[in-house]
Amino acid sequence: MNSRNRLEVDRPETARRSIEPSLRDGGKASYQVEEHEKGLIVDIDAQSLGILRACNDTTFRLSMLHDKVMNR
Repeated sequence: MNSRNRLEVDRPETARRSIEPSLRDGGKASYQVEEHEKGLIVDIDAQSLGILRACNDTTFRLSMLHDKVMNR
């Protein structure tokens, strides 16, 4: 199963550098993070729906944390 998340961020390069290290590839899921002009694209490939849901949740939580830190 896979998903593609488009995250709007003010500084895509900074967001990628702060979010990507926490998205670790493993045996059950893998991530690919790309910058685009208005944000990030995070592609997730997972073995099951439950794992995919957890990976998406992690991605959104990290992006919200990044936003809070940068806009403080």
